[in-house]
Amino acid sequence: MYAYSNNGESMRTIDSTSTAATGEVVFDSPATDAQLLAAFPNYVSLATRAAAESLVSQARTALSNSDVQVIRCYESGGTLPTAWVTYRSALRVIVSSGAGTIPTVPAWPTS
Repeated sequence: MYAYSNNGESMRTIDSTSTAATGEVVFDSPATDAQLLAAFPNYVSLATRAAAESLVSQARTALSNSDVQVIRCYESGGTLPTAWVTYRSALRVIVSSGAGTIPTVPAWPTS
């Protein structure tokens, strides 16, 4: 038997004579994501977490890469185009929330 706790993030094996601790939910076999979501409304699957981590990593990389544009504008005494400000803001939202879609990189200004 398997006792899950901590929003489905922790699991321990128990025998049929064991008593579940407060907050634990017991299953006869390893629980599926659907079972864990039903037992723990705030449960987030490992696949969902991995996808969010990948998205955040991509957004951080894109934000870092976009620093080049900011430096170019600064060094030339120009103003960072609004499209780039919007782009970088959208990336920061993804980094902080772990959700969203990576926006399209704006065109590089010619001057």
